[in-house]
Amino acid sequence: MAILAIHNYSRLGKMGINTEALRSIASKAVSEIPGASVYGEKEKGKKKRNNVFTLNEGVRVTLNPEGKAIIFLNVSIPSGNNVSDICLLIQQKVAEAVSLSCDTIPMEVKVRVAKIVG
Repeated sequence: MAILAIHNYSRLGKMGINTEALRSIASKAVSEIPGASVYGEKEKGKKKRNNVFTLNEGVRVTLNPEGKAIIFLNVSIPSGNNVSDICLLIQQKVAEAVSLSCDTIPMEVKVRVAKIVG
C-alpha cells in the first residue's frame, strides 16, 4: 500500500493518506449518485471465470512518479441516462470528495462503464 503525501501548511510534521482510504472515499462518492455504483468489487472466496475479461477491482488507486493519485473506477450506471454526463458527474464527485477529505485533488479520475442496469 502506498501513501499519498498531503500538503502540510503548518510545518509541524508530514501527513499522508493511504491509497486504501482514497479507495473508500471514491467508492462512497460514487454511491451518492442516484443509480450509480462501483462495479467489480472482489467477492470473498469467489473467482469470476467464464468471462473473456474480468474487472477485479471496482476502485483502484495508483501513484504516479510525481506522487499524484490516479483513481480508476469501474462503475455500473442506470440505463436511460447520458453516459457522458453520468461519467463527468462521477469524476466531479470523486474529485470533490477527495479534496474535502484530505486537501488534495487526484491528478486523474478515470471512469470505465462496466455495466448499464436497466
